[in-house]
Amino acid sequence: MRPAAPWDIFHVDLSAPVALELQPEAQAAILFFRQDGMVVGRSALTRAAFPMSAEQVRALGAGAGSWIMLSQVAGGGYDAALQGHVLPPARASQAGAFDVTGFGQAIAARRHRSSRSVTLVICTLNRPQQLAACLETVRAAFDPGPGREILVVDNGPDAATRAVVEAAGATYVAEPRRGLSNARNAALREIESEIVAFIDDDVLPEPGWIEPLLNAFDDPQVGVATGLVLPLELRSEAQISFEMDLGFGGMGLQPLRFDPAFLEATGPWGVPSWNIGAGANMAIRRDLVDRIGLFDPRLGHGGQASGAGEDSEFWRRALEAGVCCFYEPASVVRHEHRADWNALRRQVRGYAMGHLAAIFAQYGNHRRRGDLWRAFYILPGHYTKRLLLSWRRRMLRIPDLHLHDEIRGYLQGVRYIGFTRPPSARRRFRQCPRPPTRQSDL
Repeated sequence: MRPAAPWDIFHVDLSAPVALELQPEAQAAILFFRQDGMVVGRSALTRAAFPMSAEQVRALGAGAGSWIMLSQVAGGGYDAALQGHVLPPARASQAGAFDVTGFGQAIAARRHRSSRSVTLVICTLNRPQQLAACLETVRAAFDPGPGREILVVDNGPDAATRAVVEAAGATYVAEPRRGLSNARNAALREIESEIVAFIDDDVLPEPGWIEPLLNAFDDPQVGVATGLVLPLELRSEAQISFEMDLGFGGMGLQPLRFDPAFLEATGPWGVPSWNIGAGANMAIRRDLVDRIGLFDPRLGHGGQASGAGEDSEFWRRALEAGVCCFYEPASVVRHEHRADWNALRRQVRGYAMGHLAAIFAQYGNHRRRGDLWRAFYILPGHYTKRLLLSWRRRMLRIPDLHLHDEIRGYLQGVRYIGFTRPPSARRRFRQCPRPPTRQSDL
């Protein structure tokens, strides 16, 4: 049985570990082990493991971090059926003998300041306080200057949000047409920089987070880069469940390159483009939009099939166009998970619904039968298996907390089967009418 809330979060520097002790009310903790700032491992521990001496922390971190550090320095391998280009695993017995010098040099090379022009886009909707916290952190993390601009798209234009944006010295764009895809598209119509980076208004970027994303584009074949998302806090049961059962907790710690071979290897079962990362921490080449189109306004929060999927559908179109996508875990933001359980349940239903709608849209665009196979065989089979095993999980006191909401979301998503129509049979979303309203026009 999982420990109750709240949980503490520790970010441990393996080069100088310190003793750890939980807050009086904390029942457990997640430790993120770092080397040269890079997250190289994580461990979840109950209260019984604390307090921990510096030596105990060092020993635990050596085991958690050695595999990822060794594998990154070791060099490339390839497993298209798994994730695309991945790095080979290392033997645990090598942990004690590993010299981190090479690892540090490799990380430093991915973090040097890029000369590429970039616009950071933050889409927001009636959350001025969260936006203010995000912008305050961005000022330190983004290092704006020549060739670097911050643009905020207000998807429910109001005076409070505009005041926050003006106080931060960012560019304000009003987009009254609701939907995350509409907001992102409004920004893309305005931007002329080489790279466009997107973060959500409920994330706080770590210092220097943008450089690894930008440096991923040194590879001319890369058109999309995504980064790692860590929890900001785990103070409620809903936040813990999102991290451990659903959300960004499953993101890996190795850099991954998704290319056309990945597309072909996974196509028969429905291309899992959602494995590429999270739209909450993403960058794209601006000229890629001219090739493959804008974000599909039917998808994403506030769209016709509100919930999710607009990012993974965009990545899928990039792959189909022969463009590579890169997952860069050296780029880190911290996400404020929903603290309210009912809000999390709505989010789960939205994710499941949006996921299915995105699969339908992908089939409509690319006509790969694997998408229908996933929609009508793999996903129902997945839910059926979980239903059959749910009685055992209840007996073991580890219930499948979100199964019924996921099934409800899936059933709600079936109504968007019309998205399977090819683009020629519907109005193309790439044709965008009017430009948005910039602050200078108000």
